[in-house]
Amino acid sequence: MGGGPVYGMNQFVWGIDLVEEQFLGACGIPSRPYLSKIPQKCIAEFSVNAQKTGTLQNADWCDVSAFPSLTVAEPLATVECNLGFAQSARAF
Repeated sequence: MGGGPVYGMNQFVWGIDLVEEQFLGACGIPSRPYLSKIPQKCIAEFSVNAQKTGTLQNADWCDVSAFPSLTVAEPLATVECNLGFAQSARAF
């Protein structure tokens, strides 16, 4: 099913509830959702990973007002949020 925003993005763009489809399959009920030939909506997603552990001091670098056609913007972290960095992630 994917992690992070995958579930919400699929439901937003294609109108498919991945959890519902998973339950149908688990119960042995055939899953045949309506599949649109084109996306119902368009979406883009990106994440900026913390380079070190600490507290997010400001979010000025993420000013979405420059994009008037943007309809939804949801940050994953807020100001004063504690951010962590896994040292093992550097190996990848």
